[in-house]
Amino acid sequence: MAGYYNVTIKPTITASLQTVAFQADDVLFDWTKFYVPSNVGRLIGCNVNVRGTDGSRQEFALDVYFAKSDDFSLGTINSAVAIKPNNDMLGAMPVPVTAYMDGLNTMEVANVTTSARLTLQPVPEPIVSGTSPTGNYVLYMAGVAQGAFDFTTAALTDNTVDVSGLSVPTITTLDGTACNEVFGPGDIIHVQDDVVLGEVVSLDANNITFRADGVNQIHAGGVTLYETPDDFAAWQIQNGAGAAGDLANNDELHNIHPITLTLSFSYAD
Repeated sequence: MAGYYNVTIKPTITASLQTVAFQADDVLFDWTKFYVPSNVGRLIGCNVNVRGTDGSRQEFALDVYFAKSDDFSLGTINSAVAIKPNNDMLGAMPVPVTAYMDGLNTMEVANVTTSARLTLQPVPEPIVSGTSPTGNYVLYMAGVAQGAFDFTTAALTDNTVDVSGLSVPTITTLDGTACNEVFGPGDIIHVQDDVVLGEVVSLDANNITFRADGVNQIHAGGVTLYETPDDFAAWQIQNGAGAAGDLANNDELHNIHPITLTLSFSYAD
């Protein structure tokens, strides 16, 4: 019997590479693994959630590519595509500007219906004992910007922060754009120099509290997105002890997954 399957993927865009805007034909995100059942084949649609710039929405086209491995790279994120010939590419899906839906102030959602000819055959991945995902068939996706995507947030520290001197996993009195205008619970936050702060639990305009309970965040059908520290002490040293985890005055905070894609597949038994 035929049916449908959805998988949600959050590609990583490194914080230090979000500090300047992208240009057309820049790598937006490199190959990102996701798991699907063995019997999916036809990609019939995709929802794309794009965060804005400094609290204001943005609408730019992008191209999404699919492959059966990540043995090659599209190039450096936020630099021109530098791909070499390969035999692992499976297909591509454009996300045009016309696919975006107006009405949301701080992010945009695009809804794409793909061509009936776009079929993607997942490949089996060896199962590792104790770490098997929900499905053991894998595909990879990567994105190329077709516009000036800008993921700056203008959410800034208003003083230096000694992470080792904190008593709770909370960064307080942040400055600039209100935090709850650019971030939400579940976002993984890094600082502009790639210091890891972690997964947002709660926030208001000027304060963010991070998760420290050992419950990892999972995406892409069973891939670990963020390994959550087991407790507060582990949260403090996740990016290195002492100065390695400190924040400078006016450091900018970034959500390293500013684009979320939900793929819809059809399948047959």
